[in-house]
Amino acid sequence: MAQMRRQSLVKFDAPLCETIIETPKPQGSEVLVRIERCGLCHSDLHIQDGYADLGNGKRLDTTRFLCHSDLHIQDGYADLGNG
Repeated sequence: MAQMRRQSLVKFDAPLCETIIETPKPQGSEVLVRIERCGLCHSDLHIQDGYADLGNGKRLDTTRFLCHSDLHIQDGYADLGNG
């Protein structure tokens, strides 16, 4: 099976790390999207840091949030499920 390279947040307050996994196969109505390049919004950097600075010495702990990055993607699909 083909492998997929991705940038992963493996530790807060650290650079993203390249990880390599087996390319997932879409199931049902899923679509596998090939992303050649993308941009990140500033809030993604707060998640990577592990906190958002609220000013006056206050911080919002972003390590508690389970979320996906709001990527600005340019490309098309790579594979379709059978649904």
